[in-house]
Amino acid sequence: MDPLLVALDLDGTIKPPFGQVDSEVLDCIARLRRRGILFVLVTGRCLGDVRSMVPPALFDAMVVENGAIIVTKGIKHVLAPEWWLAKRSTLPPNLIGGCEEIIVSMDADLHQQAQWLASKTGGRLERNKDRLMLLPPGVDKASGLLRVLEVLHVERERTVCIGDGENDLPLFELCGIKVALKNSVAQLKEKANYVSAKEDGKGVVEALTHYFA
Repeated sequence: MDPLLVALDLDGTIKPPFGQVDSEVLDCIARLRRRGILFVLVTGRCLGDVRSMVPPALFDAMVVENGAIIVTKGIKHVLAPEWWLAKRSTLPPNLIGGCEEIIVSMDADLHQQAQWLASKTGGRLERNKDRLMLLPPGVDKASGLLRVLEVLHVERERTVCIGDGENDLPLFELCGIKVALKNSVAQLKEKANYVSAKEDGKGVVEALTHYFA
């Protein structure tokens, strides 16, 4: 079946490590949406960060905080269980001092503290290059995107997933077409159907041109 929906990561994908989201990517998304292609942003970032970096109206849905929150038809849905929110609220404020509402994101060097948080909450750790994320059980980018696909009535086989980090691996298990970028981690490149010759946003435009020429 022809692809109908594209799931895009943010950092290291449409946004370079230093700088703003590539305007060429945003223009490409807008053109393809006019052709009927759906776009979903899938990121580990909090919703506030996302809204300051990209125009939310450019996406048909958003998956933020690594799958813990989705936004569909303008409505925010929290996918974490109530007991998780209760346990998270008991953690020391200095360890959860980010903009995230559900997950905890920290520098990957703080592995010992992250392990302590995981044992205290019953959560699990997921790496994303130089970051570590503490997540509720059963929550990842794939679980969030799957809920979005149900709302948008799109089969998983008709999705293209584009990412760069370890936390995009669950997406690759879900999507019909898997795209890694030149700057992606080796694990993604090994599973990809297509690896771009360019990095970040320019690699995304390259891949979208390849599949939607």
